[in-house]
Amino acid sequence: MGIKTPHKTIEERIRPDIQTGCWNWAGRLSRAGYGLIKRQGKWKGAHRFIYEMVCGPISEGLVLDHLCRNRKCVNPAHLETVTDRENIYRGHAPCILIMKSGCCKRGHEMTPENTYYIRNGRGRLCRTCQIAWHREQRAKQKRGAA
Repeated sequence: MGIKTPHKTIEERIRPDIQTGCWNWAGRLSRAGYGLIKRQGKWKGAHRFIYEMVCGPISEGLVLDHLCRNRKCVNPAHLETVTDRENIYRGHAPCILIMKSGCCKRGHEMTPENTYYIRNGRGRLCRTCQIAWHREQRAKQKRGAA
């Protein structure tokens, strides 16, 4: 007998995928595509709920990374606790892929000599691209003043 929710048991909301091994959440989904479950009047990530049921509490400062890259998956074997920074770094967002490549989005190498770091460690820029941008801005100003 499973844990009861107002309409269906948790087991009834999980749809195993034999090919991938994912346990797809068939209940409510967030806008971002993660499973949601209501517990004690509050909405919680279904993957977090299932992971904590099976593996225990998630340590302070850690998040769950879907190793399978399937946001609906609640299979604890497909989830790993990592820091938020590590989770972001493992992602596939264009800015992360560019950062991992060692080049800027225009293909210039991000060597120490060609990298400009923004104050407070909030990011980095390609010096070659910055120089080109400033030249372009000065040229626009000259055209506008003439």
